[in-house]
Amino acid sequence: MSRQEFLRLLAPIPQPGDLQQEVLRCIKDGRCRRGIGLIDHLLTQNPRVAWAWEWKSSFVQRLGFIERSIHILTHAVSILPGLELQRVLARTLSVAGRHAEAIDIYRKLLQFATLDQTADLEARLSNALVLSQPEEQRALHRAAISRAPGRGEPYLEFARWLINIDLHAEALQVVDEGLAAVATGPLHGELLEERSYLMSEEHHPREALAAADRALRISPESLRASYLRARALGNLGRLKRALIEIEHILAREPNHADAKRAAALLGDAIRARPWWRFWD
Repeated sequence: MSRQEFLRLLAPIPQPGDLQQEVLRCIKDGRCRRGIGLIDHLLTQNPRVAWAWEWKSSFVQRLGFIERSIHILTHAVSILPGLELQRVLARTLSVAGRHAEAIDIYRKLLQFATLDQTADLEARLSNALVLSQPEEQRALHRAAISRAPGRGEPYLEFARWLINIDLHAEALQVVDEGLAAVATGPLHGELLEERSYLMSEEHHPREALAAADRALRISPESLRASYLRARALGNLGRLKRALIEIEHILAREPNHADAKRAAALLGDAIRARPWWRFWD
């Protein structure tokens, strides 16, 4: 395919200042081919755009090509050898089961990290070390579930451990097992909150919203469920409704740090919308 044919397939191509938002819309809508195409077009013009490399690798990983994603990030790091892309590469290596390589990257980064960066890198290194020998921990969690299969706590503990080490697909499986085993009550609501969180992390905002709504029906006072609902609404582009949800949280908990930060971001996004986009 010639360059001209490629550009015709991508048309209309947003202006550089709008391109990141258009790629984000492609992520939300599942239009992976257009999203990757726009990123490739941008990187052809300017290969030193870190977010474009990160998002391209994420697109490819979501399509099931994790080794290709690692190849993309390795090439990106050769162009932009900064901390952020190396950190993404290390995380992706861990997801692929290449823990020794991830550990090596984290240890090298720690040699040059600032004080602010050290805590995050140490946590990621710890996770990678745990992931390199996870079977014993898994066995302990499974044993706890088998001792009390009708209780929600072992499922929650297992899922949260998996989330902490970035094994989201496995964590979702455990959450769904817990939801099937614990059909009602507050722990069912907490499991739904974890499901909403995981769906947002994996870019499935409709499923995230549905899980948050169900959690709120069980525990209407849950600030976390309300926050997760707002996050899902924001990811669906329903910014005003997301802001209303955040304002309800702040009315009950004025010092809620995540809600305060979200309120500022949503307010900026709403003000930046074109005047003719009056719908939510």
